[in-house]
Amino acid sequence: MNSTQIKLKKFLGNRNTVTILCAFIGIAVLYVGYTMKINSAIQPVQVPYANDDIQPREKITEEKISYMQVAKAALDKMKGSVILKKDDIINHYAAINTLIPKGSLFYESSVVKERQNEPVYELKKGQVLTYFKVNMDMSYVNSILPDSYMDIYVSVIDPTTQQPMVGTYIEDVRVLAVKTANGENVFENSDEVRQTTYIMFAVDRKEFYNLLKCAKLGVDIRPVPTGRSASEVEEEAKVVSDAFEEYIDSRADEFEYSGRMEGIDLTDGTAKIDDQTNQTGTQNGTQNGTQNGTDTKAQTGQDTNKKQ
Repeated sequence: MNSTQIKLKKFLGNRNTVTILCAFIGIAVLYVGYTMKINSAIQPVQVPYANDDIQPREKITEEKISYMQVAKAALDKMKGSVILKKDDIINHYAAINTLIPKGSLFYESSVVKERQNEPVYELKKGQVLTYFKVNMDMSYVNSILPDSYMDIYVSVIDPTTQQPMVGTYIEDVRVLAVKTANGENVFENSDEVRQTTYIMFAVDRKEFYNLLKCAKLGVDIRPVPTGRSASEVEEEAKVVSDAFEEYIDSRADEFEYSGRMEGIDLTDGTAKIDDQTNQTGTQNGTQNGTQNGTDTKAQTGQDTNKKQ
């Protein structure tokens, strides 16, 4: 055994030497591992983004897409919700009621493969489509949004007891669509300021009948936004006032639905039946009445048109 081997053996046999050597090796491993992790986290990933506003239900073409570099760590924090492949975006559509703003990344919740239908065609079994016709006040200044939830409040003076009946009639009614007077979606186009005229929703058939009866009986009906999300709603459109249902049943007989699309007109502060089949005459009368300044004159304008 030569002198070099003897010296090496003595060096490795020294505990202090081994400890220091292991420490250096450990530090080197940690440094290399940490460096690799940092490099991986900051490694840029090419991600598509919208180079222009994309309106709800609009087809996403290649001209609407540009690309940017985003750190991988930032994408990891988004839990995979960002779409990275352009094939999952091009010739797809923006989801309904979802504006993809200029400069935004594309998220799985905002892009769908096929153009979505209006929510009003997605009724559950046993539900009936109806709507409230409202003005700016009754829509809470355009604050009732599609796919949000509202409660329906009622108030009336009981003619028997002369006592007011006030309270919530139906809770957690999902808003299916919010339309202008021309049938456009109020929140579909961010380039226009549109005013809510119709709040469309669905209830069970019995509650639909009762809402029509309310209009006949002069019951004050008010939709009130709740701010509750779908995860907070256990049961949609549930009746919470049996007493009011009994009142309605006792004041009006059941009648057969005519097959026309009818809703409740709340624009003048009182409930009355709004028949969509007479939409043209109603719009003409409303336009004439609006020029005169009041909802009452709007009805007068409608009657004048009919006589002519």
